[in-house]
Amino acid sequence: MRRILIAAIAMVAAGCAAMPTVAPKGDFAPDAEFTLVLPETWSYWPPNQNLATVGGYLSRDGMLLNRVHLMTLKDGERILKFKGKDGETPSWSSTATEYEIVELVTSSLLKIGYNTMEADNVRPATVDGTDGIAFDLSGKWKNGLNVKGDVLAVKKNDKLNLVFFLAPELHYYGDVKDEVELIMASIDLK
Repeated sequence: MRRILIAAIAMVAAGCAAMPTVAPKGDFAPDAEFTLVLPETWSYWPPNQNLATVGGYLSRDGMLLNRVHLMTLKDGERILKFKGKDGETPSWSSTATEYEIVELVTSSLLKIGYNTMEADNVRPATVDGTDGIAFDLSGKWKNGLNVKGDVLAVKKNDKLNLVFFLAPELHYYGDVKDEVELIMASIDLK
């Protein structure tokens, strides 16, 4: 009887395990205030299965190999779901400058296991007719792995719509970078 009870508990626990959903090629509506078009099928991890950051994320090969974070932040909200070890985690302000948006992203990423994270090539970007910014990321994961990324940020209605892509520099970044650029270019703000 005890073995049956243990097996039943194990089956229930397995059923509760976090699993992504399929995000099929075509129009996609993440848990954010924008939609986008996926050129190929990805996996989608919704916000309730994303332990580190708000919003959901897309992945082709697994969270540590490539991921595209998708979120909309209201005034005072944070990218991270938790406070840093020092008790501080940067938050979004509707009055933030472009520099402060860059700092929000890089500082937040430093709190989740990156030893370094730097922004480069900050430039204007237009998203669905609205002015925003784009920039490149480069850093090192705590195990020494070199990571690259791209960020697209646009303010609309005092909210920050944010998409950022992160992947190991070796192979994975270059493997899906062109597709991520298409995804970013397809964003339709609500």
